[in-house]
This record gives sequence, structure tokens and C-alpha cells, in this order.
Amino acid sequence: MKCEKALGLLGPRLDGELSVNRERSLEEHLSSCAECRHSLAELADLRDALRMLPRISAPERLHQKIYAGFQAEAARARVHPIRHLLHPLVTHAGALAIGVALALGIMFLPKTTDGRPESFLAAHVASLKNEQLTQILASDTHKVRPWFEGRVDYAPIVVDLVDDGYPLVGGRVDLIGRQKTAALVYKWNAHVINLFVTPTDEGEKFPVTEGTEKGFNYIGWRARGFRFFAITGASGNSLRAFSQALQARLHIPKPPASSAKRMKYQ
Repeated sequence: MKCEKALGLLGPRLDGELSVNRERSLEEHLSSCAECRHSLAELADLRDALRMLPRISAPERLHQKIYAGFQAEAARARVHPIRHLLHPLVTHAGALAIGVALALGIMFLPKTTDGRPESFLAAHVASLKNEQLTQILASDTHKVRPWFEGRVDYAPIVVDLVDDGYPLVGGRVDLIGRQKTAALVYKWNAHVINLFVTPTDEGEKFPVTEGTEKGFNYIGWRARGFRFFAITGASGNSLRAFSQALQARLHIPKPPASSAKRMKYQ
């Protein structure tokens, strides 16, 4: 596959619209073309930034003001027809300039990590609603971990917990606080466990952050240069057992039982 054709498939790939054969051909091309991988990452950044823009409903007073402006412009057009013809051109040019400035602002937004529990909760709920839990569907850690290369700017820790009763389903990239974040997906019976892994330089921390909000249980801790944050609709005991199994696999000393900190959303 040539780069010209691959670039035309990047958008449909992000939207999950490619056939299996085209997806395979594109993946083969991306594995050997750094330039197209970079273009894919930029396109994903722009898409994610646009999704993060707030949706604001205009107040009724603004609707009335705009309508009044249209009426005034229509009245002026009856007196100055030439000016009426030129005005839309000026208006469209101004709108274009604003659009370009907004796009540039989105592309160069600072990358920050929002570590608040509610940010991870929102990402968890969104993944369930959109039915897009995974962008890579695989249980092999040797397939999931390399998949994140070029998609996030760090190499997340990926652990196989199938022997502990928590099979790995796959992974995806979420946007948490304007930073692309690795999300690993595990299953516990019929429940989904989203494990978000982000780098940190704050060192290890106990007690863990633990709590319940809107029917979801969450638990977070820092270790091995990463922050781990797991969230699920399963019971708190099941999630606690999941975190302990993961920490055991990473050879992290188990914290004292009294160190867990219950934390509610503000």
C-alpha cells in the first residue's frame, strides 16, 4: 500500500469503518511507515481535542440578539444594496479566521494529565456507552503492549491476569485531561474493568485511593513509575482482589490493610 492511499484510510480507521482486509493492509503499511504513523497520531489528537470541546447551548437572550441583528442588517441592505453584497464576504472571512485560530489552538493545547477520579469515571462510562471498549482486541500482552507504540508517548505496563480470574480483553487510547492515556480492559465475570495506566514522577504512594461513585467502584495507586487507576461496576471486594493480583504480578509489596483511603467525589 502506498502512502497516498494509506492517508485516505486514516480517518475511516479511527471511526472503525474499515473492512477487515483494509484494516490489515493499513496496519502492515503503518508498521513500516513512520510518516503515516505520525499523521495518524496527529489526526487522532485533533479528533480527541474536538471531542473534548464543551457543548454549550446558547441562552435565549443571545438568540434574540442575533435575530435582531439579522433584522437590522436586512433594513440596511434595502438602503445600501452594494454593501449588503459585500458584507457576507467579510463575515465569512472573519468566521474562517476564527475557525483557523481555533483549530491551531486545539492542535497546540498543552498536554496535561487530569488525575481526578471523576476524569477516569467519565472515560469509563463513555467506553461503555459508545461500545468501543477496545481499539485492539487481544488477550496476548505481547500484542497489546506494542500496539500502544506511537499512540501514547510512553510504554505502559501490561500484565496477564487470566490465571487470577481477570482475563485481558484488549486496550485503547483515551483522552484524560488532554493527554492520551493507555486504557487496558479486563473482565471479571460479566463486568468490565478499565485499568488506566499513566506515567508519574511522584513515586510510590500508599494508602491507595479507593471509593464508590454512581454505582462504580474505583481504586488507584502509584508504583513502578506509573499511576494505576482501575474502575468497574463489579463489587469493591472484586476490584480490590484485582488490584492485589496486579500488584503481586509486579512484585509490589502489599500495603497494610488499614492504609486504604475512602474518597468521595466533590
